[in-house]
Amino acid sequence: VHVLEDVLLFTQVMDPTSNLRQVVADDTSLNGLRQAIAVANAGSILERAGPLTLFAPTNAAFALLNQRFFALLLMPPYVVHLRELLRMHISSRNVYTAATLQDGLVIDTLRGADNLTVSIESESVVVASAVNSGAVIEAELLGTNGVVHKINQVLLPLALSQNLLEVAGSRSNLNAMASLVVTAGLEETLTNASLASTILAPTDLAFAGLDPSIVGRFNEDLNLLRDVLLYHEIQIFIES
Repeated sequence: VHVLEDVLLFTQVMDPTSNLRQVVADDTSLNGLRQAIAVANAGSILERAGPLTLFAPTNAAFALLNQRFFALLLMPPYVVHLRELLRMHISSRNVYTAATLQDGLVIDTLRGADNLTVSIESESVVVASAVNSGAVIEAELLGTNGVVHKINQVLLPLALSQNLLEVAGSRSNLNAMASLVVTAGLEETLTNASLASTILAPTDLAFAGLDPSIVGRFNEDLNLLRDVLLYHEIQIFIES
């Protein structure tokens, strides 16, 4: 036994002097998150007065993402989606300490309708979106305006989980395209289309403008319909 004249404290016990943005910036295991915050110009969110709770994906969590998908999110046309992805990981409702992360807890996020749900699995705290989930691997990094919990997955909002067919089906002016894809038996093709694909999707008005004889040929020859629909898929990513 060695007798000490002071109590040794680790960082989480001491009074914090950094806000959550600084907590992220000072942690090298959160470099990927720091990059995403900078590109999305979202740092001011983590500087708010609070109370804030940040579920922070680690570098390893970002490495698990499809890297082409992540690269797209870092591009200017898609930064708005990156910002919404980050907002999915932040709650301004409360400072949720490790003790409050109980099974069944529903956490409001800055995404509004996209909440997170807490569960306890094999003694691990798991935080889930409507799409996927991540386990808390380091809890309760304190900041002056809230708390950070490191997680091992990037949580995805529903809006970023749709495949190409689901995107077409969600647009009111692409009903004909979505219907014909099903008729042609191409659902799996578009569902599994890679991030390197671009679909040129004719609107309902475009299909309505076709000569009736051509539409009739589609109905008679599904192979022709498939060929025409696949003619609208380009095997590279093209920005709008």
